Amino acid sequence: MIEGLRAPDLHTLNSPLGAVIEDQVVETLNAIRSVWDPERQYSTYAFRRQPQTFPDVLLAEGRPGSTAILGIELKGWYLLAKEAVPTFRMQ
Repeated sequence: MIEGLRAPDLHTLNSPLGAVIEDQVVETLNAIRSVWDPERQYSTYAFRRQPQTFPDVLLAEGRPGSTAILGIELKGWYLLAKEAVPTFRMQ
């Protein structure tokens, strides 16, 4: 429940919702390292959020300027989109 927010204004929550989703994905993926890196082959790498830039989440080494080996673009906007039927423009 969000008191004081009218239904037509829900789309205004896209940015905060996106930031929360991105933070939670990074935390979760780093917390389950034993699942995606069981042999610790990527022990110097970690997922990190990259706000306001494509892609949203990177798997990269911790040092500045390191090359990412995986990028994830997250889309939460459709949850609060104003369009009646999602167009799924991205295939």
